Amino acid sequence: MTRHRSTTDQPPASGLFLEIGFALTWRARFPLIALLFTAIAMADTPTADVAKRLDDLEKAAKSAQMAGDNAWMLTSSALVLMMTGPGLALFYCGLVRRKNVLGTMMHSFVLMALVTIIWAVVGYSLAFSEGSPFVGGLRFLFLNGVGADPNPDYAATIPHQTYMVYQLMFAIITPALITGAFAERMKFSAMLLFMTLWILIVYFPLYSLRGIWEAECKYLRGDRPGAIGQTQANREWAVEASYKTDVCRCDALLARLLRSDDFARCMWHFQNARAFANRCGEVDLQLACFHAASELHRYLGDHPQSIAEVEAGILLADTCGFGKYSIDLRVALAETYLAIGGDDNARKALQNARHALDRSEHTDCQYAWGKADELHFCGVAHLRLGERELARQRLRAALAVRESLGPGRIEETQRALDVCSS
Repeated sequence: MTRHRSTTDQPPASGLFLEIGFALTWRARFPLIALLFTAIAMADTPTADVAKRLDDLEKAAKSAQMAGDNAWMLTSSALVLMMTGPGLALFYCGLVRRKNVLGTMMHSFVLMALVTIIWAVVGYSLAFSEGSPFVGGLRFLFLNGVGADPNPDYAATIPHQTYMVYQLMFAIITPALITGAFAERMKFSAMLLFMTLWILIVYFPLYSLRGIWEAECKYLRGDRPGAIGQTQANREWAVEASYKTDVCRCDALLARLLRSDDFARCMWHFQNARAFANRCGEVDLQLACFHAASELHRYLGDHPQSIAEVEAGILLADTCGFGKYSIDLRVALAETYLAIGGDDNARKALQNARHALDRSEHTDCQYAWGKADELHFCGVAHLRLGERELARQRLRAALAVRESLGPGRIEETQRALDVCSS
């Protein structure tokens, strides 16, 4: 009697191997059909699921970047701390008599503890929170609000605590360096009192005069009114304190900030800045004036003079090794060529933007703001030359960098990307 196999019975081993072999043979003989079925299956995946996966991938990439930046900043903090103890302690103790070796070493190690306590209680707040032009406020008193979340005003890719620890290392080593000036000539208790007063009265207020650089960062992030107010306040303080170089830096920055609001006032600041920069001969002040002059002449439509100013600035920056100014000035030159128009000028703009981009991406530089501008102008230049795919790639990369840094010029890049995609 013949026995029929039920549907629940398992197939023989030989039959299973035949089925697997047939499937593999079918895929090998008809690869295009197999690829078509795979594409259809992928097309059936919900759009929301793809968007979620892309979002998760982007979050993972940002998390990896934050972890890498955080690890490097903590390593740098440890290296700076080792410069104080044992580095500075052993160095100074080798310069004194044998009976004063222990006391000189203890200067550095005790200051590590003293400055850390002052920094945690009030120092970080006086140096980094918003306050008067002379000294900061009490917003971060006892490290209130200094947690694991990044502070975009200072460092957008590392925890606020890591940034605080990194700045603490320099607050420690600065008074420790001063102890070498009075080694063997001051009592230990007098040293503690003097250093406490010095760090409270001198170091923290001077550290809080960060308005020039912070105002420029606000300008780059799109907060132009905040940058103007902060620069004007710091200029007033610098005038009262007779810090003429800081007055010149403020004037050069205000010349860039005020050109569309009050052009007469803008020119007054620029003329003051250039006159002082030419008298004192400091390279960074002259470069700041070249940058401001190129933007002013481009605003007035005097493109030949704008190009002349920026080329002179690039020559000075490259000769003296001022990499940041060299990048910023090349970006300004690319923007001027694009403002003139024409294919030849678009190619010149692309050449300068690429050169600046290469320098920004170098391991010794990593200038993120410059990279965003360079990618943007490379994309615009490619768009002017009709190279839409290259333009789209550059503009998307620029948009990603701008979004990670802040709101500055994001809309400008998005508009160019919309034009490229239309």
